[in-house]
Amino acid sequence: MDTPQSIRDKLAFSSHNVFSDAPFPSIHLVSCRNFINIIKQEGRDKLIKLIKFSLKNCGFLFIGDNDCCDVILSSFSIFDKHRIIFRSQGLSCSMSSYSERAMCLLPDQFECFYKESIDNKGNISKIISKREDSSQEFDLDVVISQLETANEILKSKIEEQQAVSEITQSSIEELQALNQELQALNSEFQFRIKDLSETANDLQSVCKIAQIGTIVIGLDFKIVKFNNYFQKIVHLAKEDIGRSLMDFSGVLPKDFFDSLKEVVENQQDFQSEITSQDGSLYLMSLSPYRNHRLEIKGIFGVFIDISYQKNKLNEAYAAKLDFQILSELSQDLVVKLTPYGSVLESNRRCENLFQIPEYPDYRFLDSILPEDRRVFEENLNLPKSNELGSRRFQIRHKLPKGLQQSDDKVISVDWSLQGNAAPGGHRNHIVAVGKVSYGD
Repeated sequence: MDTPQSIRDKLAFSSHNVFSDAPFPSIHLVSCRNFINIIKQEGRDKLIKLIKFSLKNCGFLFIGDNDCCDVILSSFSIFDKHRIIFRSQGLSCSMSSYSERAMCLLPDQFECFYKESIDNKGNISKIISKREDSSQEFDLDVVISQLETANEILKSKIEEQQAVSEITQSSIEELQALNQELQALNSEFQFRIKDLSETANDLQSVCKIAQIGTIVIGLDFKIVKFNNYFQKIVHLAKEDIGRSLMDFSGVLPKDFFDSLKEVVENQQDFQSEITSQDGSLYLMSLSPYRNHRLEIKGIFGVFIDISYQKNKLNEAYAAKLDFQILSELSQDLVVKLTPYGSVLESNRRCENLFQIPEYPDYRFLDSILPEDRRVFEENLNLPKSNELGSRRFQIRHKLPKGLQQSDDKVISVDWSLQGNAAPGGHRNHIVAVGKVSYGD
């Protein structure tokens, strides 16, 4: 019998290997007759899994008389016992599958109209009718007993379904609780990210105000990151990130890379002064760069411009040296005092006369007679900057016992005080120059 063309147009014919080719999805009916029973158990299990995957929810499986096996019975529900038609077990047809399994407990000579006789609660409401083509005798009590058993099975299945539903609801509640925990954790992470961002901004602001250059270098001496002020030292660009710092060895001190190796090998900080190409002086501090596990991943460098401070220090040292040279050349007593009368420096003539010790904070006022001490203090503590000019007065000092000549225990000194003003008009120090005359 030829198939009409209108039907043939709706069909697709192809050669298909059920074991090696990809299965067709969403199939309503699979017919596999007299094939399952001739393959081995391993292949049979694989074939049933593929058929179950291919069928739609509540799809049908049509097999031969000898193809039925335990795998099919556990994976599909019986739809028609006599025609050997099975149905896939989907949630939407689970109730009918339970009813169909219960009907399979009836003897072959009865036909149960389960679609009408079993309601959604699993109760049997209609009487069993005898098949017209059956001539076998039956025991009604046995049938009733079997129906009661089927009813119990249905109730048990319903209870199992309710238990599964409760478990599902419990799982949903657990997922909701877990979702709330994740939201709280996400909020905490957002807060920490904001806190870290503010800390990073504060650090950048500090580096900007203090004009501190920073750089992070990998263990392979490749540039990881740097800030704008480090660019003044080596003249880097953003495109240089990832390049080896060895490429810039010509503009760095010769011992710079030896310092990097020393930091990595000794795992200790290193500090020294370096000079850039433009002649600026920098204080370089190198430290091991560690991750959150405290593993060394590179070197962190900080560069502070100390050119101004170094120049001022050199100027101060030069001024101090000039003071020492001039004071030693002078035949007078020369002493540098704080506004409170403590000795900062003095020439050798003054030290020998008053036996000034080498330790600091020696009070020069202790060598003055008590009745003259107030005069010296008044001239020493002039508060206004316009009063920092020279002032001359005579003060009597006590001679140390080792320096007393005959009956001379007191010497008179004509002092001349010259003040030195610090920024803001405050007195920084006072230089006193005196000429000695011995008296009673």
